[in-house]
Amino acid sequence: IVFHVGQLPELSRKPMVTSSYQVLGKEELALRKRPAGEAEDRIALPCTLNGQIASGEVNRYRFTARKGQRLVITTLARQVIPYIADAVPGWFQPVLMLRDADGKEVAYDDDYRFKPDPTILCEIPRDGEYVLGIYDSIYRGREDFVYRISIGELPFVTSIFPIGAQAGAPVTIKMKGWNLDSAELNPPAPGAGPGTHLLVVYGKNRVSNRVPFALDTLPECLEQEPNNNLKQAQPVNPPIIINGCVNQPGDWDVFKFTGRAGQTMVAEVYARRLDSPLDSVLKLTDATGKLLAWNDDHEDLGAGVNTHDADSYLMAKLPADGTYYVHLGDTARAAGEEFTYRLRISEAQPDFALRVVPSSVSLRSKSSAAVSVYAIRKDGFSGPIKLSLKNPPP
Repeated sequence: IVFHVGQLPELSRKPMVTSSYQVLGKEELALRKRPAGEAEDRIALPCTLNGQIASGEVNRYRFTARKGQRLVITTLARQVIPYIADAVPGWFQPVLMLRDADGKEVAYDDDYRFKPDPTILCEIPRDGEYVLGIYDSIYRGREDFVYRISIGELPFVTSIFPIGAQAGAPVTIKMKGWNLDSAELNPPAPGAGPGTHLLVVYGKNRVSNRVPFALDTLPECLEQEPNNNLKQAQPVNPPIIINGCVNQPGDWDVFKFTGRAGQTMVAEVYARRLDSPLDSVLKLTDATGKLLAWNDDHEDLGAGVNTHDADSYLMAKLPADGTYYVHLGDTARAAGEEFTYRLRISEAQPDFALRVVPSSVSLRSKSSAAVSVYAIRKDGFSGPIKLSLKNPPP
């Protein structure tokens, strides 16, 4: 069970009282509706709100705000209980709506980009009272439809560039977002190894949302525009990781390299796995424009509960010596400064990673337990894997 420790004053609604006895086909009768007096709470900003959503219910919070305040309203719901595959009525899909004192809608959000938990970024239009409401998108509810809403003039990062670097190399990270005046983004600690690291911004004694930042061992470079077609293709020398951005609708970023006959080459995008909204597509062509390989989505077995494997991956054996081109675009032809990516172009690097289920076991002396070991094979690795215990007890 996930338990969050926050940085703001906390307000919690009264817990939802439910019946332990349910009648088949009438399960909704076991849920007690909240009294009308608990439908709306008055709050003072900034704060974090804790609540539960019952069937058909809307939770409302009334507060006073000033003109020009840049409010950040973030939700933790699916991130608290990510997925209940076999439960009825499913899983919580929260919706946020902000209204003024007259009931006029000021801001609304269902999903923040590709994430199901909504975030509202709103500059308050005038002094007065406002009401924030949260409910399920189709008005479902249950005692485990829990949420945490943080609201205030909080630092919030909407994008960074680049979204990764070579381990051990100096890097300058540019960031954009809300309430970031005099705020600083801390890069990975010196000596940090390859992998994904979570960075935060510190500003006015507040900590921002976490943004992922990747470190790798390969050489790196930045994308250089214009590189939208074969004639303008940016030359690269594999193995390399290119940090780029699809910043114009319908934009294609094209990179060319020299390959040898029989060489097995890999092109892999890291974008959605690093919180970029880019839904990538990759193509590999020869010098005549002939398509040799293509990929839209590639499943990453190490990506946990990710329900949309939007990053692309292709591996192909080159037919002849010559020049080859890797094309990268967005499937929806969308674009923007936040549509960042890391593109690896290299020869295949066969490797594997292991996952053990369960992740730990408790054993008494002379007893036994079973675990399942899953192998995530990378870049065509097909060799044997030997398992052993490291420093086992007698």
